[in-house]
Amino acid sequence: MSPRKIAELSRTELRHELLKTVFVCLGFSVAIFAIYFTLPFDHLSWTGQAITRTIVGLCAFAVVLGLLIKRILKADVPQLRAAETLVISLVLFICFYASLYLEISNHDTRTFNVVLTHASALYFTIVTFGTVGYGDISANSDLARLLVSAQIIFDVVFIAALARLVIFASKFSLNRDDQPS
Repeated sequence: MSPRKIAELSRTELRHELLKTVFVCLGFSVAIFAIYFTLPFDHLSWTGQAITRTIVGLCAFAVVLGLLIKRILKADVPQLRAAETLVISLVLFICFYASLYLEISNHDTRTFNVVLTHASALYFTIVTFGTVGYGDISANSDLARLLVSAQIIFDVVFIAALARLVIFASKFSLNRDDQPS
């Protein structure tokens, strides 16, 4: 079947595809956050395990992004697969940096003004990603930090280069049948 635009789907097909997209995004996000919150980051040797984890994290991000782009190119509805790619990439990106901050905080407790927990590292990463700054009012509990972080994710505009790459892959996929063989 050739790729179709969202506008070409019937209401039933659109509803089905949107639900599928939401479940894929939620499923991957829950899995990524579950992995992030269950990985231990204390008592790591900075020159050993932490560096290995960083390299493995970068490689995993690149592999997952490559697989997601490939999925867009082969998709029946590439625009929705592009949306999935953006969400999954954002969650991976945020968790990768949060784990880095957590590792360096546990390695040297003076790295930040507080020793970071999983939740506070996630908060710091999202606030940094959102470039909202750190004013006089700041969240002090993990629950407040998670709530602020969720709000910032909704407000932030995703990284332009990744968004353009995903949109390009989606458009390329939609136009692949129009090109002569």
